[in-house]
Amino acid sequence: MGLLRFSCQVTVAGTWGQADGRDLMKLMSLNSKQGDILEFSFEGQDEKEASEAMQKLLGEIDL
Repeated sequence: MGLLRFSCQVTVAGTWGQADGRDLMKLMSLNSKQGDILEFSFEGQDEKEASEAMQKLLGEIDL
């Protein structure tokens, strides 16, 4: 995902709870399926850069 290069806290929330956006195993525990809505939140020193990087990534994969 490329978020490991940022120091800010990344949280992903879905139907089944929330998870650390920098931890693949925790993200998988959200059990999200195609069509589910996920909410990303960024908090910390480089939150703007991390958010922009995520927006760019999601745009590249048409999400």
